[in-house]
Amino acid sequence: MLLNCIIIDDSTGALFQAADAIRSVPELRMQHLFEQVHEARAWLQKNGPVDIIFTDVEMPEISGIEAVGILKPFTKWIVFTTAYKKYAFEAFEKSVDGFISKPIRPVKLIQTLDRLQQRHSKASDTLLREANVRFVKGLSGKLDSIALKDILYIESDKNYIRVHTKEDMYTVHLTLQKAYMSLHQLIALVQISKSALIAIEHVVKVFGNYITMADGKEFTVQPNFREAFVHRLQPLSWTAKRNSSA
Repeated sequence: MLLNCIIIDDSTGALFQAADAIRSVPELRMQHLFEQVHEARAWLQKNGPVDIIFTDVEMPEISGIEAVGILKPFTKWIVFTTAYKKYAFEAFEKSVDGFISKPIRPVKLIQTLDRLQQRHSKASDTLLREANVRFVKGLSGKLDSIALKDILYIESDKNYIRVHTKEDMYTVHLTLQKAYMSLHQLIALVQISKSALIAIEHVVKVFGNYITMADGKEFTVQPNFREAFVHRLQPLSWTAKRNSSA
């Protein structure tokens, strides 16, 4: 699911740095940038709520802490962004949904999104993972049902994607970006290049920038996607270590 967001920061440099980081995270769509809280509020009143508001803390006129009560009706989540860790306690007191220390980097945004999305029901997640997804296969128009848990990786080919399972490959008239938006909330997909998504749970080997999937397919993680890949891989690595020591 694509999450709409806005950023509030009185520093133009910090504002654009945060915007660049947000643009590199596929789950986020930046709607607007603001240097003042009252400007953001006026825009939200006119255009409607967003999923996430990223706001600096130390700002003239209205601080981020003071802005929580003003902005909360217009968003699902408020995340503080600041260079001063001393505000972490105020964030906790105000029941802010997240806290990111500057400079804002894509991996920090991904970590914050993961924490926010963990609030979803685990029971609901289990049901979704057991569900099937239906694709129109290739040019035949035939509908094929694929179990979500069986998807290994997805590769793009212009306006088509190839969905690979251990047993078969499905050609679908869909872009890679749309496939990610439709599926990443249901299974743990991560983008490793401009043309490939992989299901983390089906990675069997990682060596440097090279990964091997359960069917033997090998991929190279492109530099621009490595940080996000390593972050998503860490929980899996910890689980593997814990199981091996049990």
